[in-house]
Amino acid sequence: MFGNNRPTVFSLGRKARCIAALESNSERHRFIVGTSCLREPNELALIEYNEEEESVYLVRSYIHPKDVSSLAPSPREADLLFTCSGLGDAVLWRAPEAQGVFLEDRDANGASPTSSLESVAELPQGSDAHEIIWRKDDTGDAIVASFGVSGVRLWNIRNSLEDIGKLSHADSMRVSSGAWDPHHPSNIAIVCSCSLQGWDTRILKSTYEIAMAHKYACRSVDYNPNKPGFLVTCGDDRMVKFWDLRSTREPIRTLAGHTHWCTTALYNKFHDQLVLSAGTDASLNLWRCSSISSAPLLELDGEEATRLDAGDCKVRSYDDHEESIYSAAWSASDAWVFASLDYSGRIALNHVPSTEKYRILL
Repeated sequence: MFGNNRPTVFSLGRKARCIAALESNSERHRFIVGTSCLREPNELALIEYNEEEESVYLVRSYIHPKDVSSLAPSPREADLLFTCSGLGDAVLWRAPEAQGVFLEDRDANGASPTSSLESVAELPQGSDAHEIIWRKDDTGDAIVASFGVSGVRLWNIRNSLEDIGKLSHADSMRVSSGAWDPHHPSNIAIVCSCSLQGWDTRILKSTYEIAMAHKYACRSVDYNPNKPGFLVTCGDDRMVKFWDLRSTREPIRTLAGHTHWCTTALYNKFHDQLVLSAGTDASLNLWRCSSISSAPLLELDGEEATRLDAGDCKVRSYDDHEESIYSAAWSASDAWVFASLDYSGRIALNHVPSTEKYRILL
């Protein structure tokens, strides 16, 4: 609902570390979650949020042979996704019926069907990948990047996971995470140790490096979807930092809203005034970063109708979790809905407050 500010909570009942929106499905609020159990069976859970009923349903579950430390659904094909395990195994799976299954497919008792995954391909042994990201462009190529102790490698999945390149300088340290540049598809940003680095994958050369982007380890990086050359990072120093690649000596904005490690920071994919951050302090923060966005928000001041900058602030802090939040995701079908996942397997669906929506839209 447009004005709904109450969380909708769903529990998997198993430990989990990763959640991702199904970008290929723009009509429904669908997310895929991977469990991370060492002594119990693991699964991938396809869930759907129904706004009208304010409920979250388990649409289908898929048996997974190992713990899931990260997952990456294909941006184009709803039934195709990568998973990585804690041992560094990375497998490309096909999830049968993931695209066509609906809530109505549950049985009379409301139970959701369980299916098996079909293995399509696997990264070679020794790749030690703990995260994979898909490149999103219109060339038709299916290029992914894998991150691990062996650095960054590039793969073409159309040719049976052909190894097409390695970022050589990055292999001296463990790469934590990365993001493809949505404005320049051949460029990629990575975070490793305390640094933020940019690479041109056409020539396999570094384009910039911020050696001390964070005081302690960097955890994640995300590109501004509407403003080229702008990024957000977060790290174990509890900070969320924004960068303008035209001048990287200092961040253009620093947000201090966590009391422990900040694990993820994500731009809203439609409105770059909004940013989510989550951390191991069990808190999820929604920020307004208007002044450094592609469309700064303005407000009318009194009878003279003087237009003033709406200002940057923490819009809201959500306390729906009791354990560390390792993952969050914006819905692919609605700019105002987002999900967060804590280590206990508790999932919370929330909305951007209506006052903030109106401020952006009007």
